[in-house]
Parts: sequence; structure tokens; C-alpha cells
Amino acid sequence: MRILFATTGGVGHFHPLVPLAQATRDRGHEVAFAGPDSFSQYIVASGFKSFASRKTGKWPGLRSILTMIRLATLAERKANAYYFLQVFVEIATRTAVPTLLNQVCPRWHPDIIVRESFEFAGAVAAEKLGLPHAAVQVGFQPHPYELEPQMGSRLDRIRKKWGLSSNEGLAMLYRYSLLAFVPPSYQDARTLAIPTLHSLRPVIFDRSGPETLPAWVNETLPHPVIYLTLGTEMTRLPGVFPKRFDVLIDGLQEVAGTLIVSVGRDMDPGALKRSPPHVFVERYIPQSLLLPYCDLVVTHGGHNTVLASLHQGLPLVIVPITADQPDNAARCEALGLGLNIPNDGDVAAGVRAGAAEVLRDPKYRQNARKMREEMQSLQGLQTGVDLLEELAEPLSEKRERR
Repeated sequence: MRILFATTGGVGHFHPLVPLAQATRDRGHEVAFAGPDSFSQYIVASGFKSFASRKTGKWPGLRSILTMIRLATLAERKANAYYFLQVFVEIATRTAVPTLLNQVCPRWHPDIIVRESFEFAGAVAAEKLGLPHAAVQVGFQPHPYELEPQMGSRLDRIRKKWGLSSNEGLAMLYRYSLLAFVPPSYQDARTLAIPTLHSLRPVIFDRSGPETLPAWVNETLPHPVIYLTLGTEMTRLPGVFPKRFDVLIDGLQEVAGTLIVSVGRDMDPGALKRSPPHVFVERYIPQSLLLPYCDLVVTHGGHNTVLASLHQGLPLVIVPITADQPDNAARCEALGLGLNIPNDGDVAAGVRAGAAEVLRDPKYRQNARKMREEMQSLQGLQTGVDLLEELAEPLSEKRERR
């Protein structure tokens, strides 16, 4: 069987696909990825064949420029919605579908396309070719439900361009399968209602290369050990680095026995204000290796960081920035997994008090450990591979007969 994984690019959208891709390859199937040409290096570094589904040159196209101009005039929530519709649904889909249909699929002949849930070109291409397709959830929700009317109309216009029926844009998304490496009790009720949903045990992947733990990370670190991260993508936003890090470090250094900070692969730790000796700053540390040494995670609330923390049974303090981060923050607070710190006012004081409260009250740790137990009770990656094999089996058998 040949499986084509499709991604919009960005580490947070790519990493959730990797464990499933590795498991299907280990089962003996052929695996390749399609994504932006600028992201190919990460795909190859993870050991997979890479096809460029769209070009992302140094200078954006006119549509992208107009999108950025429009974003600058909108309030944050409206800007998030506009960005999602224009970039993920419109630009990325319209530019990737022709490449998938005219170049990648004719060259590689996949039996099934597996896409991350914010990638829609793979679904359109699969429908046009008569292939089954599956989605892997990469955010708090598979897609922003409040945008369904706009999503449906835009996807239908793209489908129509390729001779597909209308009024199927939303029905198309999870027609065959939605694989969610998320515990059911964490999910939104609307996600749980999707008929093709399969809840699977999370597998944390966070190393697109040979990253290791720094030598100073060991069992003798003074506790409490607090890990501060704002992810791999948010650090590029204006005002986040170094300003936001300096504010959060100011608040946390008085609470932590050890404060470990990662600022992003492309950022210079030397740009931060000078910190006391118990504060350690690195560009990037694999969370899967670091979190066993930690007592608390302070984060922006990115989906992958939240799941990785809960996978380790760690409570969270979340200071959301944008995207689905406010949703994750609200969900964690509602489930007693941590606290949601407002992004206005005295953030340093807020995160200081929040960290102290979560460390003091054992209920947060207990609830996080219960969530970890729920994760561990779910069926594993091999069930995900079984589901893909069942979807693609009729086509792969025809290929073998030919």
C-alpha cells in the first residue's frame, strides 16, 4: 500500500502526522509526504520522501499580500478567522490541489491520502481521484466550527472547479475517517459527534533531527522544575520574542527552584534580559525528553504542548496568544488541569500567582494524571494503521492484480 501524507507545513502541523507515518512504514507500506517546498527539509530530516505540493518563495503572491494587509485592520478574533479562511482554506488549497492532481499523484500513485485536519487540498485531490482519505486532528478542534458556513461555500467552489459536486465541502472532510490522538474527555462535544471519529492513544513526536537533552538536565535539578515554552511558531510573531519571554521569566523565576526556557530554534537566547543562575535558556529542547524532569509547564497553549504535558501527567499554566490557544486554555481550566492566565494587565504577576497556585494545590496534578491514564487506556498506533489499511485495501488489491 502507498500512503501519501499531506501537510500545510509548520512543525505543529507536521509532527502529529509523523508517528502514524512511521507506524505505517514499519508495517511494510510505502510512505511519502506532500507539503510546501520550504518545509521539505523537515520532512526529509524525519526520514521520509518529500513532494512539493506548493511553492512558498521568498516573496508572497498578491493574494497573500492582500491577506496580510487585511489582517492588520481586524481585531484578533476576526483576524484569526480571516487568516484561517484565506490562508488554509483558500490559498493553500487552491495552490496545492493542481500540483497534487497533475504532478504528485500521477507520479507516485497513492492508495490513500492522509492529511492533517487543517490541510484540505489532500481531501479535494482524493475525491477527484476516487481515493479514500483520512484526517488527523492537529488542533483543539478538527476545524473552527463557527466558520463552517464560510468553509463549506469556499470548499464547494474549489470542488466545482475540479468537476466535483457542490454542497459536499464539509461532508468531504471526514467522509472516511478522523483519527484523533486526543482523549475523549478533552474533546469538544461537536468533535465527539463526528461519526467517523476514532480516538487513539497520543504518541509524542518532537524531534525533526538529532536533538538531545542538554547535559545539565538531570535528577539533581532543584524543584519545583518549571518549563516555559511558547512553541515553535508563535515566537516569530511581533512582540513575543524577546518581550513576552522577559515578562514571563520575571514572573516565574521567583516561584521556580529551576526554570527551563526554550525560545525556538531560530531565536537567540542572548536577546533575553539577564537571568539568575537557576534560569536555563535554550533554543530548543525535545519536550518528550525534558518533561519527565518537570513539575509544571507554562505555555501559550499550543495543542501539541498541551497534549505532551498531559501525556506526562503534568499540570499547566497557560497564557494564550492566538489560534486555538484560548480554547485549550479554557478547556484545561474547566477540567481542572491548570489555569488560564489573561493576556492583559500584569501578566508577570498573573503567571507568578498562577504557577504558585497550581504547584500548591494537588488537584491539578491529580487531574493531569487522570488524563494521562485515560490516554494510556486508548487503542494505540497499530489500530490507526489497521484503519488506513481497511480504507485503502480495495485499491491496493487492484494495484497488486495489475
